[in-house]
Amino acid sequence: MPHPTTYRHALIALLLGEDCALPAGAAWARVVELAGAWGVLPVLHARLEQHGYKSGVFELGPFAAKCREAFTRTALVASNGAHICGHLERCGVPYVLFKGLAAICHLYSGPEERSTIDADVLIREEDLQTTVALLRDLGLSPEHGGDLDAYQRAVRNMPGFGGNESLAFHGPPFHSVDLHWRLGARPIAGMHPEEIIERGVRRSLLGTEVRVVSAVDGLVLGAHHALRNRFVPDEMIREVLDARRWLGLLERQGTLDDAVQHVRGCRIEAVVYALGVLGGCANSVAPLKCRDGVALIELFQMQARGAPFEKDLAHLTDARALLQVLRGAFSGWDEYRRCLAELETQQTGGPAPIGRRVRDLFASIWSARREGLRAFRALRTLARAKAAYQDAG
Repeated sequence: MPHPTTYRHALIALLLGEDCALPAGAAWARVVELAGAWGVLPVLHARLEQHGYKSGVFELGPFAAKCREAFTRTALVASNGAHICGHLERCGVPYVLFKGLAAICHLYSGPEERSTIDADVLIREEDLQTTVALLRDLGLSPEHGGDLDAYQRAVRNMPGFGGNESLAFHGPPFHSVDLHWRLGARPIAGMHPEEIIERGVRRSLLGTEVRVVSAVDGLVLGAHHALRNRFVPDEMIREVLDARRWLGLLERQGTLDDAVQHVRGCRIEAVVYALGVLGGCANSVAPLKCRDGVALIELFQMQARGAPFEKDLAHLTDARALLQVLRGAFSGWDEYRRCLAELETQQTGGPAPIGRRVRDLFASIWSARREGLRAFRALRTLARAKAAYQDAG
């Protein structure tokens, strides 16, 4: 990765443990702001201590206050997540936690080391209606517009979900849940929720025993999430940092070789290879090296050097995504557009006007042209990597 000359580059370099000059003044404030938006304040704090940056500005200034806020938020999300899990268990619903809370259970000492803003829960699709009702009982409101069946139909044809079928719930402060039930249109067997739940293990979350994904599934689902977020550093840098720890845990458990075979069986080796190399674990993922993995590393680096590529640009290079949009439009445009507007509201605070999306798309194409054909080849690799395990059935 090039020597960082901007706050964005500086943050990525600091997080990945690379040597760089610490930004000062307004640039440092921007780095802190970005770290909060990316959910990596605890990691940045640890890196500063590791590199010996112990000036009072880091301990007593706005940075320290933001770190405390992130800890408090994550601790409350974890506490409420444990309560929700207990309710599902008492009602006989099979589930596992994954992503942030699972990472905290397996890889970190607690919320002071890993931030998250919601509890990600994986269930079987057959339990969806029951689980929605149970979460409603806890005062959580699903963001499906009042019609769960219509929402499911629309989500299946929205490339913005990256093949992931999920539903957000919100309630009182820090009661946020993302409920997931499918990891692709026709996912390969190893990515079926039933199998992942079966492989789940029990771990302590703030003193409460909950079910979380196994270490190998934590690694694989982190790769799935990185792919959903198009290898944009701003949106998946935590997956790089977590992958480093997942690989270390598997090595300490003596199960790394088995994990490599499982990753291959899930057809997600290119993504895991890229995450491992970016996270500084090239030796651990060396058996997974492949051309597509190298292309994904390049995609990450391109987007670290310049502006991230827009989702719509990625969709234009993915025939499956275009077919999804066409199916959604022809199956009922009004319903599809309504659900799309709700998704955009969740993600950005409001529906994206068509004019702005077109402008952003052309700006992204203009940005990508600086990288030449490599950018479009890398985006095509992204589409191939998704199809490998999401359309395998």
